[in-house]
Amino acid sequence: MEDFWLKYSDPVGRDGIGTRKRWTWTKILKALKLLRKETDKWDAARARTKYGDTDVFNTHFSYRKGSKLIPFKKDGHISRKFRKLEGQPRFWDYEEDEEGYEIEGELED
Repeated sequence: MEDFWLKYSDPVGRDGIGTRKRWTWTKILKALKLLRKETDKWDAARARTKYGDTDVFNTHFSYRKGSKLIPFKKDGHISRKFRKLEGQPRFWDYEEDEEGYEIEGELED
């Protein structure tokens, strides 16, 4: 718990030693959302680099809608699939899958 508050608090005073001012929950949630967005952006770029060929990329990063194969467009969807393929998911990756929410037009298993 101490590590959490050390990360999500600011030093107080001129020298920064002593008690720390804890962030509000809103500020913490915004920081976590930014972390997720930056991580997804980074991993989506890695996926595009690794699977650069359009046909190969579309094979791995798409979903079926009827008989059509629709490629993912959003960094979050691309990065989630990329981390799944790499076997390195983040803790936020599969919350939608577990709850049965639709992901870009398709229900995931």
